[in-house]
Amino acid sequence: MQALWTRDVTADVYKATIYQRVVVFSSLHPGGDTSTLAFDVRTGRHLWKRAGTLLLSGSPLFLAAGTAVESVDARTGRTIWRSVPLCAESRYVPQKHSGLHVKFGLPTRPSPRPVPAVPTYAATIGKMLYVGCNGGQISALRLSNGHLVASAHPLRLDNYDQIVPLGHGTLGISGEASGAYMARQSAIVKRDTLATIILFGPGHRILGTRNGEALVANVCCQGTHSDSWPADIERVSLSSGKTIFGVSLHPYPHPLPPDSNLPGPGVTLAVGNTLYVATHSALFAYDLTNLRGRPRMLYGDLAGLPMVIDGRYLSIREGQPRDVRRGVLLDAYNGMRVVRSARFRATYTQQTTLHLLNFSGSGVRSVTVDGSCTHATFSKSYAFVACRSLHIASRAHVGRPPRAGTKGIPESIAVYAMP
Repeated sequence: MQALWTRDVTADVYKATIYQRVVVFSSLHPGGDTSTLAFDVRTGRHLWKRAGTLLLSGSPLFLAAGTAVESVDARTGRTIWRSVPLCAESRYVPQKHSGLHVKFGLPTRPSPRPVPAVPTYAATIGKMLYVGCNGGQISALRLSNGHLVASAHPLRLDNYDQIVPLGHGTLGISGEASGAYMARQSAIVKRDTLATIILFGPGHRILGTRNGEALVANVCCQGTHSDSWPADIERVSLSSGKTIFGVSLHPYPHPLPPDSNLPGPGVTLAVGNTLYVATHSALFAYDLTNLRGRPRMLYGDLAGLPMVIDGRYLSIREGQPRDVRRGVLLDAYNGMRVVRSARFRATYTQQTTLHLLNFSGSGVRSVTVDGSCTHATFSKSYAFVACRSLHIASRAHVGRPPRAGTKGIPESIAVYAMP
């Protein structure tokens, strides 16, 4: 499949989005510096570049600029508003990763001093923008003008990856932690003040809400859970933070023999009245109104733990770990198999191709690109990919190659029209 356009860049693409027919991505440079670049999604024309910024999730377009956040115009890069500094000086010691440290939530060269925390995650909810800093601070800003409404530091995290509304004026917040914490950290906070209602112990994941209660999966701690006991489920009051109900899940009729009882927590996904629970070898469906009852086994021949996509789809491999027959993409909302083919399996197991799936409503569209492509993002009509030093067949090659001696990683970026 030909790309609409491709361009050679010297960059390490970290995060990208397509917004208002503009593709925007942030890049990490040697030494830990960052920049954000924007291109017209249809023509590949370069629109603007902002040094020292990092793209945040959320829409409209937001950039982290130092410890502040900016709302910017997608076509020009012009600042619409800039917040006050949001992240306090961090005592958080950057996590070592392959001999590197972390700056802007990204690997950089080691530093003898802790670096200031910076915004790395954002979520637009109603008329507010909630911003999470690496280290765990969270702030609430007015979406219209960036005015700071509330700030708190309920968690100790590397980075936030979940800020969602739970109802009854609350938010569910969580992220991954390392160092002394070494587990997922989660909390429920008030939406207006960010005051903590409940701080969960390590290894809790907020699955959703039901009848004024939060549904929480407890997979703490390392060495506790296995395929015979993949998770504990708790129901927690959104108003008081008290645990109302708890149950340990044992989906198999009888405990598995030691050689089949693989260690580690299972995969959980709550949709409607169904709780999907997966082990390394099987997928079960529990009735959320009767979690103490026996579950239905949907698949009994999985070749490993499924992957949850967009909080809706389960990517499943059928067969054995060394003999995968086919891949299945299961829509948890209706139980339908969106994809079921050996070709779908191959795109996940072969190194020469990468299957890009764009989930829109109940439909799934896809493009297949070279396996050296390391980053992808989608809109309804377009797919953006970044690939390492690869010639991509395209209708147009836009711009000049990077100058010799430019520091960084050679990459090709491209945009595809979604079929």
